[in-house]
Amino acid sequence: MKRQLNRKQTKERLLSEGLSHFIRLGYHGTGIQEIVVAAGLPKGSFYTYFESKEAFGGAVLDSFVEQGQQKFKAAFAQTDHPLEGFRRFFATLTEGLVQSDFQAGCLLGNLANELGSQAEQVTPHLERGLDTMAGLFAERLALAQAAGLVRLDLPPEALGDLLLNGWEGALIRAKAKRSTAPLDQFVTLFFDQLLPV
Repeated sequence: MKRQLNRKQTKERLLSEGLSHFIRLGYHGTGIQEIVVAAGLPKGSFYTYFESKEAFGGAVLDSFVEQGQQKFKAAFAQTDHPLEGFRRFFATLTEGLVQSDFQAGCLLGNLANELGSQAEQVTPHLERGLDTMAGLFAERLALAQAAGLVRLDLPPEALGDLLLNGWEGALIRAKAKRSTAPLDQFVTLFFDQLLPV
């Protein structure tokens, strides 16, 4: 006999299916009905949890960013070195891309490229998510600067933005080439050539 999902579990299942579909098929390539069917829920149940596809898209992005923050913190929990956590984090993301056969990547970058500012309810979630990740990077880079491991001529916020922007660009190229080479090259150049004192 099937166990009934509670409200929170049902919402989480919808978000999980939304993430899976959006990252593979894009925002416009995904229909609400597909997500409901994949989640094993009755027709019409979607609107019990989300008022629109845009509201759902924003919630999926927020969930994706939360998962990214957890991965980032986990990477740094494994080391005391102020920069080694970055390498671990990016290695985890690279591994995920390979496991998805170069289909996944970063939902923030994917939807920013696909939607731009077309979806008014989604755009603030994109901006906030990208700012959140750049902020996490900047916090750790500031610690590395304080430890004398990173150049001081640029503020950590600028370095955090550069790291995020460079990673997103390398990710686009990695997907196009179906190769991790652009990601590996970017991480090596950024951490071995651009950052050191």
